[in-house]
Amino acid sequence: MKISDKIDRIHEFVSTPAGAGKGIELQEQASQAIKNGIKSDEWRVFMSNFASNPAQLNRLLGQDAFIEKPWGLIALAYLPANAMCGTSTTANTKRNLPPQFIDALDDQLDSSDAATGFSNQPEHLSVAEFI
Repeated sequence: MKISDKIDRIHEFVSTPAGAGKGIELQEQASQAIKNGIKSDEWRVFMSNFASNPAQLNRLLGQDAFIEKPWGLIALAYLPANAMCGTSTTANTKRNLPPQFIDALDDQLDSSDAATGFSNQPEHLSVAEFI
């Protein structure tokens, strides 16, 4: 699954009554990612929610050439910043992220699901234990 599609699935899920608790969990993960920064375990835990395979996770962790683009870090920073809007507000993790940034998140990446424990089910937000 593409990163952008997974973000949309999680957004849809946390916007439902069944997903509200996961929305709060995602918000807490985002706050810890922001507090501790891109090189932290907390950033890895948060970004693991949106990766379907190791290459995608590397992109979200700033460990590939994407981070070198003039707006690469900005695009990554939007994800935890927007996740701070919990289910009581917009819960829209891609809010204010220009379409070209969203498309670039998936540029030249395999979107297949790896058999390494990554989950595409939005109720399984944290997959860090499998990494």
